[in-house]
Amino acid sequence: MSTARDDKFFEILTQAKGLFLEYGLRSLSMDDISRKLAISKKTLYQYVDSKEDLISKIFEHSQSETQEFYDRVCPKDLNAIDILLEASKFVSKEMLRFNPVITFDMMKYYPVLFNNFIEMKRDLIHRKIKDNILQGINEGIYRENLNPELISQIYVNNLVSMHQADFLAKSHLTFAMVFEVMFENHIRAIANRQGLDYFESKRDSLDFQL
Repeated sequence: MSTARDDKFFEILTQAKGLFLEYGLRSLSMDDISRKLAISKKTLYQYVDSKEDLISKIFEHSQSETQEFYDRVCPKDLNAIDILLEASKFVSKEMLRFNPVITFDMMKYYPVLFNNFIEMKRDLIHRKIKDNILQGINEGIYRENLNPELISQIYVNNLVSMHQADFLAKSHLTFAMVFEVMFENHIRAIANRQGLDYFESKRDSLDFQL
């Protein structure tokens, strides 16, 4: 059961995350953040020790949200393709919010935090993709001769590369466009005929702009 302090901390993290996404990390001081959140800096420092600590806790909260999403969607009566589709939409929406400026700021000014965050994300997504592949094999919709460890590593590497690369900024492509192609290629590489037929029946629900 959450307390009033927990609720206030969640509110601070959510609003601060929105500010960083809008203005970038470098341009906002703790004075700016407290003013925009309509709280005193003293109150803000009751929850975090510094700007770096605030960013770290936002990362931790983001990781918890991702885990909570998987905890909600995986127990549902969904097959492996449905779960992967829902999870991919969730990841897409999260990553669409991170513009190149945010990524640049994190890599340049908070490299340790950024690398830790990426590694935590990599580990979680890797485990979930591996579980998904095993589920799909057991359900008879993924090919039996797959290497779950290798495929999950490739999927995660592609995802991280898309997030860190600057080619999107130099082209007319959007993250959603590239992510959709990556997702479809992944399914077509691992699904058997039964799985591909099912995927085609769900093709119209591929909307990573959501």
